[in-house]
Amino acid sequence: MQNEFSFPNIATPQGSSAYYLVRFSPARLRERQAVLFAWRRELQRLISSSDPGVARLKLDYWRNELHAEKLGNSRHPLAQMIGKHLEDQAGQMIEHANIVERDILAGQSRDWNQVLDRCEALGGSFASLLLSPYPVSENQKSQARRIGLIDEATRQLQRIGRREYQQRFPSLGIGDQAERIATWVEALQELAEAAGRELPPGPAAAQLAIATALLDTFRQEPGLLFEASVDITPVRKLWLVWRNRSMMRQ
Repeated sequence: MQNEFSFPNIATPQGSSAYYLVRFSPARLRERQAVLFAWRRELQRLISSSDPGVARLKLDYWRNELHAEKLGNSRHPLAQMIGKHLEDQAGQMIEHANIVERDILAGQSRDWNQVLDRCEALGGSFASLLLSPYPVSENQKSQARRIGLIDEATRQLQRIGRREYQQRFPSLGIGDQAERIATWVEALQELAEAAGRELPPGPAAAQLAIATALLDTFRQEPGLLFEASVDITPVRKLWLVWRNRSMMRQ
């Protein structure tokens, strides 16, 4: 019987960026990467929770499940898949859960630099997990974390119309929403341009290409981010990932 978190799963539905990132990964890594995206989705739901106390209890549950002696006996289908495909990364996944907890407790960011710090912690940690099967240098690991920052900040901007995501950014004030968003988008575009000069293997290059395309869309109509979740088409995502597929097969 197939596990519900096998690829494609709820976190990697057809047409999503995650789907194409997993689909063009080496066959031996597809299930592993799909489980990681499911894990990120599970923790992302806790970040969006209106009750930090409940979120912390759920994080405690997951940290307990990820301990080696538990992974082989867990009844949770996601924990079972983690035990099968990511047992060697359980310690790093627990640390990622710790980062999520710190982010939940941090409340609203005071300024743009704090936004970047939080996105580097969340996105950088997840990027390191995606990168772990690939042989890389320390410099490439750092570069992957920078791309993870850009990916995380872009995804949060994409959802800023939702109340639970607005708390992650400094107060926008009245009347200057589009102007402030445009400034943030410009700053992320500068980071993305610098990050593209030396790309690590794995999905980072494709992630950066998708984030760059989204930022271009945000820049054209920043005010729309408060009305709907802005996205690019599945065909464009497919093209961007396909164009960077050689990096994912190293």
